[in-house]
Amino acid sequence: SRSIPHMAGNKLTVVISQHQGKNPAKRKLEEDLALACMLEPDVDVSLIPNLYDLGPDHTGRMFLESVKGDMIVLSWLYPRAAFWLLDRDGIKGHFGETRLKPPADDEDEADEADERPALDLTTREVASTVLSSR
Repeated sequence: SRSIPHMAGNKLTVVISQHQGKNPAKRKLEEDLALACMLEPDVDVSLIPNLYDLGPDHTGRMFLESVKGDMIVLSWLYPRAAFWLLDRDGIKGHFGETRLKPPADDEDEADEADERPALDLTTREVASTVLSSR
């Protein structure tokens, strides 16, 4: 089994920010990602609503604020948008590079451009939107 490189003894927190709609294909992808993360011994995974929907007293936001150490946030938002939302909400970190890139635009997909998954890794001193320890 391939392991996720991370500091020894610490689990990496992966947060999946769900799509706002009820699209079954997107929900299935989120569930598949969560399952894959749960099977990794050095990863803790959590599903939260879309980052836009997290008010000050929302349990999803309280969870994000409580995470100690590095975390990766997988989001349907573009990387910078996810980073800015987290930063605005007081979830501080460092914007990092993502190795995941959205597929090339296709003229037939132009109507769905704003829904293209960024699956942007947002950690906090690691590397999409990637945020690393405070």
